[in-house]
Amino acid sequence: MGLNTDGIVNLSYNTGYIYLSEVGFYGVAGIVGKCRSDKGIAKIEECYNSGEVYNLSDMDAGRQTAGIVGNIGGVQYQSEITNCYNTGYIHGIGGIGGIASWGNGYKITNCYNIGKLESDNGITNAGIIRTVSTDGNNENVNNYWLDTCGANNGSPSNEGTEIKTAEELKKLASILSDKYTNDVNNINNGYPILKWQLDNE
Repeated sequence: MGLNTDGIVNLSYNTGYIYLSEVGFYGVAGIVGKCRSDKGIAKIEECYNSGEVYNLSDMDAGRQTAGIVGNIGGVQYQSEITNCYNTGYIHGIGGIGGIASWGNGYKITNCYNIGKLESDNGITNAGIIRTVSTDGNNENVNNYWLDTCGANNGSPSNEGTEIKTAEELKKLASILSDKYTNDVNNINNGYPILKWQLDNE
C-alpha cells in the first residue's frame, strides 16, 4: 500500500521484492509507504515484512525507506505502529530504519527488527526509526532490534528502544505482547511470530 490516511492496516504481510530506482517518492516500505493521521485513527497493527526493500530513487526520498512504514506521522494526532516486525533486507541511499524511517507524531509499540539495514552513503541507520521531528509527539515503547542488523547508536531516535542479541530476541515473545508467540515450528528462524501466523501454516 502506498498511502494510509486515517485507516487501519492489520494482519498483513509482505514477502515480495520492492524496488524503486528513478522517481522520488517519500515513503517506501514493506507494508505502507506513508501513514498519516489527521483524525486519530491511522494504525498499522500485527503486520510483518520479510521481503527485500530497495529505494535508490534520490538522496532525500532514499532516506524514507524502512521495513514496515517509510514515513509516519500526524499533526494533532499520532499515527501508530503496534505489534509489527521486520526480517527483510532494507536498502536505501540515505539512512533507513528497521520499522520506520521518518516520523513526526507517532507511537511505535511492541515491535522488533532483525532485518539487515544498508545505506549507500554510510549515513546512520536505526533499528526502529531513523529520523524524527522534535516538534511532534513521538513515542517508542517496548521495541527491540538485533545487534548485528546494521543499525547503530548514533541516531537519537533509537532512544527508548533496546539492542538484543539473537539469543535474547528469540526469547522475547511474552515480553513483546500477547499478540506474539514462540516460533515453535521454526517458520521465522526461531524469532517471535504473530499468533495469527500459526493459522496460515
